[in-house]
Amino acid sequence: MDPMSLFEKATAHGCVVMDAVGVDQLGLPTPCEEWSLQDLIDHMVGSTDYLLAAIDGREVVARVGASADDYRRGRIEVRAGLSEAGTRHRAGRA
Repeated sequence: MDPMSLFEKATAHGCVVMDAVGVDQLGLPTPCEEWSLQDLIDHMVGSTDYLLAAIDGREVVARVGASADDYRRGRIEVRAGLSEAGTRHRAGRA
């Protein structure tokens, strides 16, 4: 499968899952007991930040308190960045 198709499918599912998490659930543990749901969301949003940093050649700043909306915005920005000519090649070297 094409990497962009995989990204689309995975991140679309990520949006659905994050949208189902209520504010009152953010402190709950994940299957990795040392991570809360908020930690996992921060990590997932951080993955879009990492891809954007690889595309732009900049440093990644760790996220704290990220939201499903942050993930959705990052997803859109990554898609836009990866659609530019030569970007996938540059991001792959980061």
